[in-house]
Amino acid sequence: MLPEFRAVTVRNPSHDSMVVRWSVVPNGYPSDKLAFEVLRSQGPSGPWEVVGEAEVGAFHYTDYDVVDASSYRRYYYIVRMADTEGKGYRDSKPTHLGHDPDNVSLGMVRKKNVFLKARSGVPAAVLLKKTWGSKCSRCYDAVRKLATDANCRECYGTGYTGGYLTPVLVPCLAARESLGAAQGLNPGSTVFEIGNEPLLVPGDIIVDQVRNVRYRVEGVELRTHRMYVVCQMVAVTRIDENDVVYSLQIPETLESQRGQSHDMTRN
Repeated sequence: MLPEFRAVTVRNPSHDSMVVRWSVVPNGYPSDKLAFEVLRSQGPSGPWEVVGEAEVGAFHYTDYDVVDASSYRRYYYIVRMADTEGKGYRDSKPTHLGHDPDNVSLGMVRKKNVFLKARSGVPAAVLLKKTWGSKCSRCYDAVRKLATDANCRECYGTGYTGGYLTPVLVPCLAARESLGAAQGLNPGSTVFEIGNEPLLVPGDIIVDQVRNVRYRVEGVELRTHRMYVVCQMVAVTRIDENDVVYSLQIPETLESQRGQSHDMTRN
């Protein structure tokens, strides 16, 4: 049986590279029969693309093909361990660049997630907006480097094919408090409180799984403990039902996880 992963870490040595390192639990499996490749995504649920293979005997890989390693959107990595004779493979859990949490931070995250679910939190699907990948063949302007059609059904106004990453299910709770004035948002903006993963940025979409109401993220305020994100306060605006993003489908695997009906915008 292939060995299990002991640890996978991601570090950022420069603005245009990421270093992924890993270790495995020894179990007597011949090391010369192990090969490793690294997969990358901008979201914890994919889609994933293979970015390269580690050299023989190496337990690290440097990704030089990042758009901007210091950008606001996280890069997630999976390490795939495979038998060189095709006898199977094993994937690590998704890992991203970030501050290592202490026990207090982990405890706060657990409590916050329980709170969001216990306080009538709504199951919400988060659609992360793509910021790299194959360009839209229909409306992408290579000179201006942007999409020219906000209602494009190929990129949904993002400029990148597909528009958004694979949906991620998160607990979501409407909050009374407003974000800081520094966010430049309207005082009456609807604010949702969600967990620490995945990190949201303006332009992302939150979908009410019960009513299929969709909201566009305006601003995000992170709540942290010793640099580790515990939760996010997200200001949103409701998207018109005629907007092209309503044609984006939510997979049945997420649909089946719906809870009882709640109104996300109630106080």
